Amino acid sequence: MSSDETIKIGVGGCLVGQDVRYNGDHKRSNNVIESLRPFVDLMPMCPEVGIGLGVPRETIRLVVEGEDTRLKDSNTQTKDHTDAMVDYSLAQSEKIKSFSGYIFVKGSPSCGVHRVGRYTEEGNPKDSKGQGVFVTQVLAINPLLPVEDDSRLHDPNLRERFIVKVYTYHSWQQLQAKGLSHKALIDFWSDHKYLVMSRHYQSYKDIGRLLAAAGSYDVEQLGVQLIEMIMAALTHVPTRKGHVNVLQHIKGYLKNKLTRDESRDIDEKIEQYRTDVIPLIVPMSLLSHQFKRFENDYISRQVFMSPYPEQLSLRNAL
Repeated sequence: MSSDETIKIGVGGCLVGQDVRYNGDHKRSNNVIESLRPFVDLMPMCPEVGIGLGVPRETIRLVVEGEDTRLKDSNTQTKDHTDAMVDYSLAQSEKIKSFSGYIFVKGSPSCGVHRVGRYTEEGNPKDSKGQGVFVTQVLAINPLLPVEDDSRLHDPNLRERFIVKVYTYHSWQQLQAKGLSHKALIDFWSDHKYLVMSRHYQSYKDIGRLLAAAGSYDVEQLGVQLIEMIMAALTHVPTRKGHVNVLQHIKGYLKNKLTRDESRDIDEKIEQYRTDVIPLIVPMSLLSHQFKRFENDYISRQVFMSPYPEQLSLRNAL
């Protein structure tokens, strides 16, 4: 596990301009991916080229054979590339473990995350329940790795959810590299608790109960349970109700510090956010301004206050 502070995100080589598609072309048209460059290292990979398929090359597809799904050539379905893809993935496992996220290629039989087309042994379309073979292997190597199809990142809510998971997972990887202790795990949770509360309140309560009994767990076992529960919570769609709850909790730390007008102004902005009049960034900016005036170590450590670089403008759409 690397302690490198640079966030590494795996990405399909064709998505960053490499001419590695089956037809010798690329798919570099995603401005969302390009917007990440100032903040992360994009690590391009093309597993189809990695297993020795040429450019250009014959197309491949997912073929259902009984209970199994195989990666085969599209024309005759006689050339099976599944085992080669598995071997390639295992050979790249250390590299994959260093990633904090992965942006895959929508619809690809090797690199599609969601709803990849599958075919029958007779060559007829069967369904769209497949997942790229390389994706499946990557998640077997790094089960908690945040992954997403490139085209889905155009949805601002999906994009924000993916990025917040990437930054959270990277923080976890750094903690692992330094070495786990019960105190370190409790501190990690303390820093992330409002972020989790904003996404899924039940997870917030469940994790609190877990750590209340931290001393009865082996530290490695506790760490596994903690990060699994945090990452699961972050898969939930954030709601205005959840964010309002956290905003009100955080405002409570300014009690007896604000003037009546300042307090009323924040309350009004939170209510306008609750009723979908303004985005989350507005009440967040007000609260951040006040905590610059009235510093609070506990709030300054809260990942919720700044879960990713402000320049990504992800909270403008929430």
